[in-house]
Amino acid sequence: MKYLTLLLTLFSVSFSVGCSSVVNGTKQSVNITSDPSGARIYKDGSRIGTTPYVATLARGEDPSFIIRKDGYKDEAIKLESSLCAGSYIGGNLALTVCTLFGVVGFIIDPITGGMWEYDQTAYNIDLEAKTPVQTEAKP
Repeated sequence: MKYLTLLLTLFSVSFSVGCSSVVNGTKQSVNITSDPSGARIYKDGSRIGTTPYVATLARGEDPSFIIRKDGYKDEAIKLESSLCAGSYIGGNLALTVCTLFGVVGFIIDPITGGMWEYDQTAYNIDLEAKTPVQTEAKP
């Protein structure tokens, strides 16, 4: 009976998770700071916070942000993610060899986003002051 319970547990776990989803999770934190601080951060047109800010983002999306502060030019940043090959390929292959059910991880990880990681996890944005418009004095 113990072995049947253990086998059923392993079977259930193998079909419900992928290795990258377990090891990396489905979210990742990204730090956004600015100089000067206190800049507003917009993601997809919606304000999400003020610098310094820690964004907790779903893995697998490549969001864009606008950093905005009065008196300074807007700055845009685009996050990029890449395949976390070690845990996705290596981990799921090991799980497949050990349990024969790990092949499901190759399907689960892309669905949950666990196979991706952001290439850069800290952004320090140096905001550039707007140049005042010079008007010519009339003689």
